[in-house]
Amino acid sequence: LQLFFFLTPVVWHAEQLPAKYRALVTLNPMATIVQSARATLIYGESPSFGLLGLTTAACLVIMMAGFAWFSLTRRGFADVV
Repeated sequence: LQLFFFLTPVVWHAEQLPAKYRALVTLNPMATIVQSARATLIYGESPSFGLLGLTTAACLVIMMAGFAWFSLTRRGFADVV
């Protein structure tokens, strides 16, 4: 989680990275949101709705997988906590 936090291009631009590392940044869903917000608010450009839709779909899949895992392991949480 901390790695993804530092991979979110809030202060720096993804274009500053070498091309071989940019793919790693695109794995972070927040990178797309931050870059779209920067393009809209600072540069006055239209955000990439296709990329935002893909990010939303990926987040929904991850959320459903997390909920399914939680549902399967719910009984063990009381013992751990």
